[in-house]
Amino acid sequence: MKRPIAAIAATLVALFSVQATHAQTTEIKISYQPALYWSLPFYIADKKGWYAELGLKPVFSTFPAGVPQIAASASKSWDVGGMGSVPAVLGAAR
Repeated sequence: MKRPIAAIAATLVALFSVQATHAQTTEIKISYQPALYWSLPFYIADKKGWYAELGLKPVFSTFPAGVPQIAASASKSWDVGGMGSVPAVLGAAR
């Protein structure tokens, strides 16, 4: 369980390593499946204000499964998200 959470945390750090200015916030669209544990880092980052510290304003969208989440990624409905390995691999193959 620690490995996927660490991977998500590392991804978030890499994505958000841009210097933030307090005068400007950038919207970031985050997708996840709420029943899965890898959505926890997104929740914690929001509650602790880490997005705001980086000048980001998260907009969350939830999906019941990987198939509709991957379909939404094709239309650029989200920027970053958490999902299982099967939807990620199948989505990358498209």
